[in-house]
Amino acid sequence: MKVLHITLITDGYEEVELIANAVSPTNSLAVISIDEALYFTGGIILQDTPDIRILLNSIEKQYLYRTMLQVMTKPYIKQYYKE
Repeated sequence: MKVLHITLITDGYEEVELIANAVSPTNSLAVISIDEALYFTGGIILQDTPDIRILLNSIEKQYLYRTMLQVMTKPYIKQYYKE
């Protein structure tokens, strides 16, 4: 499946093939293919849709990884209302 991949070292985002969401039950790195070579990645994987590309293209490349990490981070105060 074609997805968008963002890391600290990518120039913006790149199109890659998602092979698996995790290497194994004990290794949560995703497996991607770039030019037929397989890689493990802890980078950000996003669906490749027109709306997501519009959002990503509106952010300067050098801030893309940091901004997307902030967008994807859920605020946390406590797990349950009654603890």
